[in-house]
Amino acid sequence: MPVLSQVWLMPRHAGMKPLKKVIILGGGYAGVNAALRLRLRNKDVEITLVNDRSDFIERIRNHELAAGRSARQLPLSEVLGEDIRFVLGRVQKIDIVTRQVLIDGKTCAYDMLIYALGSGALSRNAQHLHTINSREGAERFHADLLSRKDHGVTILGSGLTGIELATELRERFPDRKITLMDRRQPGSHLGIKAQNYLNSTLSDMRIGFEILTVDPLTNSGFVSDTEKEMNLVVNCMGFQSPDLARKSGLRCDDKNRVFVNSHLQAEGHPEILVAGDAAVYGFGSQQITYAGCATAMPMGTYAGETAARFLAGENPTEFRYGFTFQCISLGRKKGIIQFLDKRTGAATGAVLTGKTAAAFKELICRLTVLLPKLERKTRLPFYTWRKTRIMKRIGSLASKAA
Repeated sequence: MPVLSQVWLMPRHAGMKPLKKVIILGGGYAGVNAALRLRLRNKDVEITLVNDRSDFIERIRNHELAAGRSARQLPLSEVLGEDIRFVLGRVQKIDIVTRQVLIDGKTCAYDMLIYALGSGALSRNAQHLHTINSREGAERFHADLLSRKDHGVTILGSGLTGIELATELRERFPDRKITLMDRRQPGSHLGIKAQNYLNSTLSDMRIGFEILTVDPLTNSGFVSDTEKEMNLVVNCMGFQSPDLARKSGLRCDDKNRVFVNSHLQAEGHPEILVAGDAAVYGFGSQQITYAGCATAMPMGTYAGETAARFLAGENPTEFRYGFTFQCISLGRKKGIIQFLDKRTGAATGAVLTGKTAAAFKELICRLTVLLPKLERKTRLPFYTWRKTRIMKRIGSLASKAA
């Protein structure tokens, strides 16, 4: 296993031309932020971002889309700007030896590659389940929900996605039976105050909960024909990344996430940076296990910064990140902001709830789009993942109120 703090330097030799071509795979939170920050730091490098759809997806709002709220159209070409080349296509292969990417039958060479293809729902034995990881999945679920008006909804997984989907559905469909199912209680990772508020809210909203005794994604017979006839079943349990990196020869874990060092470099390939859900960063208790924009944005921004440093012949600083809070929406009018210990990621006694937390969560969602837009227009580094004084102050006030 590689040393986390080790930096793998890219080989250079006398007379070697400066690196010029950077390809970014993926147009989500990580890929977009990587492209924008790299362009901000280096005006000359040729940046190409490849994505299999033409618009940027606000994935943190997919539970809203599943409940019937409309989605904003955000064309990637506008999000990135004119000085970043956007290619609409599907990546078929990465040749990590010759440094080439095969996109819809066409070969593109790179000097550096930023791999940010994200993740999707775990698929083993789950073909009969709905998912909301993609916009299409959320829209299919909503269409099915409208066409089967006498059906309830069973949500597998009581993590953040499951909780937010359940509460959003309850607001939009007050008469449907909605049940969360998991092997752990909803909000088991939260502090006592946040847990109590969550349990009270779920009870008031008439959202049921059942304990799972088996893994429904490995037990193909778990969801019976009767269950499917009575309820729409949504899989919100776990995620996995595409297997492209594994097939290309990069070392991955059992979820196809690429092992990286503290500079987000793929093991044995310093010219490849990996960001977002597709990366395994850290070891043991220090490993980042959360998926979503909370990790994708800082990792993507750091990857852009690091690529710029390599292009300038400089050594990068190490990636350092710690979760300071976690946002949970409970419909449009309530929410929970659980503050965390930055070093351990454990819940602290500080928490915001109710309308204040709902407004805070909505602000965070809007900033995920606004900050990159401001960075592109002003050419200033608006986004930072480091803990600011204002966040320390908010956490301190919430702790005192608790």
